[in-house]
Parts: sequence; structure tokens; C-alpha cells
Amino acid sequence: MKQKGFSLLEVILVMLILSIGTVCVHTHTLYVEKMKFDILVKEVEKGIKSAQYMANITGREYNVLCTEKKVYIRPGYKKAVYVFDMGKNVVIPRDITGKQISFNGRMAPAKGGTILLINTALKKEARITIRVATGKTTIYFNKL
Repeated sequence: MKQKGFSLLEVILVMLILSIGTVCVHTHTLYVEKMKFDILVKEVEKGIKSAQYMANITGREYNVLCTEKKVYIRPGYKKAVYVFDMGKNVVIPRDITGKQISFNGRMAPAKGGTILLINTALKKEARITIRVATGKTTIYFNKL
């Protein structure tokens, strides 16, 4: 007798293999997105620390300026020396307190604030807080 189709067991096995592959790809994609977000947050923090250090060394003003999709590190009001692009899934809200932070030749800024980075794909946010008195930075991660 010739078989004209697939048995139920064969169809179930194919569906099981496809669903396992889909779960693996989705999990890997989320893991890569999480790693990219963590690296971006650490890079922005390093840029802030670099601005502090350069202001302390040179005695000149260095600014951290945030827009919705980029963070700029610049000497005074000149062209930026570092630009951090947030990519397609990360946004910075307009109403953050750390929109512009200036370092004037000392490690502590005249005005502190918080830079908020939101990853829409992960539904996760990172808060980089810059303290006024010490200039230290702290990173907090939260789920949305």
C-alpha cells in the first residue's frame, strides 16, 4: 500500500522541531539585545567620567548633552568629541533632569541629574545618576 500523505506523528515532530528552533532564536535575540543595551549604558557612563576627568585635567568646561537619540560629550559649546547613538530600540525622554550637565574644572558638577535610557524592545530602563557633591555616577536598571 502506497502512502499519499504524512502521518500525524511526522507532522507533530516537524511542528515540535520548528517551535524549539523559534524559541532558541527568540531567546538568543533578546540576549543579544540585552548585551547591547548594557554595553551602551556602560559606554555612556564612561563618557561622563571622561568629561569629568578632562574638565579636571584641563580646567575647562565639558558638557554632557542629551537629545532623544544621542548623547554628546563636548568641550564647552564646541563640536562634540564623543557622540553615543542610541540605536533603534533605545530612547531618551525629553523631560530628564540630566539633559545638560556641565563640569567646570573640578570633578563635581555644578548641577547633577539623571540620564534615563529606555530600551523599548526589552521593556527595560537604565538610570545613570550623577551626584552634585561628589560627581560620582550610579547606574540603576529597572523593568518597565
